[in-house]
Amino acid sequence: MQLSVGIESINSYKRLSYNVWFALAEFVDNSTQSYRDNKALLDAAYENENTRLTISILYDPDTRTLTIRDNSIGMSQTELEAALLIAANPPREGGRSKYGMGLKTAACWFGDEWTIKTKKLGEKESVRVTVDVPAVAERRTGLLAPDIHPAEESAHYTEIKIGKLHRRFSTATKNNTRKHLASIYRRDLKEGATEIWFQNELVKWESFGSKSFLNDKEGNQYLKNVSIDVNGKTVTGWVGVLASGGRTFGGFSLLQNDRVIRGYPTAWKPAAIFGQEEGSNDTVNQRLCGELNVDGFQVNHTKEDISWQDDEQEILEEKLAEECKTFRQVARTPYKGDTRRPTEKDIDEAVSQLEQELGSNAAIDTIELVEAPPETVLETSSKLVMAEVAKKPPRMDIQVGSLRVKLYFDHEARPDSAYYHMEMLAEERTVSVSINHQHPYLITIGAAGYPDYVRQCVYDAIAEFIAAKMTGKVEAHTVRFHKDNLLRTPYKIHDEANESEADSPSEPDLFSQV
Repeated sequence: MQLSVGIESINSYKRLSYNVWFALAEFVDNSTQSYRDNKALLDAAYENENTRLTISILYDPDTRTLTIRDNSIGMSQTELEAALLIAANPPREGGRSKYGMGLKTAACWFGDEWTIKTKKLGEKESVRVTVDVPAVAERRTGLLAPDIHPAEESAHYTEIKIGKLHRRFSTATKNNTRKHLASIYRRDLKEGATEIWFQNELVKWESFGSKSFLNDKEGNQYLKNVSIDVNGKTVTGWVGVLASGGRTFGGFSLLQNDRVIRGYPTAWKPAAIFGQEEGSNDTVNQRLCGELNVDGFQVNHTKEDISWQDDEQEILEEKLAEECKTFRQVARTPYKGDTRRPTEKDIDEAVSQLEQELGSNAAIDTIELVEAPPETVLETSSKLVMAEVAKKPPRMDIQVGSLRVKLYFDHEARPDSAYYHMEMLAEERTVSVSINHQHPYLITIGAAGYPDYVRQCVYDAIAEFIAAKMTGKVEAHTVRFHKDNLLRTPYKIHDEANESEADSPSEPDLFSQV
């Protein structure tokens, strides 16, 4: 009795649980591993050609084709035949082309027809072969007729063109693919010896090096190297606390053979460190990060996660949690050591300035002698101001959830008028704010303090509206509670914001020889 797997199983590869970026990574793995295996030879060729390893991925929605091209070493006819063997061991163990399956599984997952054209550096002929997946499965034979053509010995490339695609690339898919490819091949891109082009745009990785890590009081970064033994296997890397981050920046990237298996923007977040499964959206999940080299560990079939064996994951989590204990505590405190926060010197200067103001005769007179007019007078005055400024369009009219906020600037106001006036229309859920542009306080803060002055005025009005809406009256503690939450908004925006991608130049014509 013999256990056998028929060639018709190739038809089932399209049902594998790939994501687009990890399926594409199978081709990039082959290209980059080929370069790593033949680095000296290719570097000499690239120097002569004034280029580098270049991988191009292009999805054409009009022709419904996907083309992956590289200028790596290329394949001879014998090597191409070996590459087409199902589950054949790769020529080099321990590399990125780990299971000898990626080219076949990924190509079949993308489409029912794919053509490989390749030329190996130093060979005198190119090889071309086409695989019709349904036909191969129906005939139950893997016999393919290659096309052989003479070629220049100096030429070297591989081009894979996939047609009869099973899926389309949406805009969101393209954006996510570009982001994931940059993360997966971050080390290749950082070294500068490799270029990856996706949809005619250069894929770029912005390393954590450009994001400042949090500093302690002595100015030292919260960043350190780690080395952990897991059942005889060594995990090395670094951990750090970002000064500013975001949920997608937190967690640990797991790398094998300098290639990310799991990482940004869906990094590994062990529960022992980050809390609940996949972590919550607290500051630990936003700022605690790192890279761990996990060479020697098993990876799953699609090379997008580690297949932990026995108690490997538990041991690593426990030891990593111990390594990160101090950093976790630092990351848990949003502002501790944050270089964006005021320093002790800043605080001393602020206190000194405030002491001078409060100790002045002007402040004493204001507190002791100035009496507020009756509430009815203040209310009438405010209504008159709001009626006058409303004759012109507001400088800002924005819908914030169910609340409408209108902002006016009163350039004709008297200097002795209130620094801002407001009008609340509860039924319409509208708050109108008029800022006194003649108020003397504006002279003291200058242009640098002006944006915050406007923010304070508007947030005061919104907080008062919310408090009145919820309780029916303006309670001081409730107002302060809502304003406190509003004042946290700029910080949240800053830490969650992802930098927009830079414009990229057009793809060079590196494959005119194909």
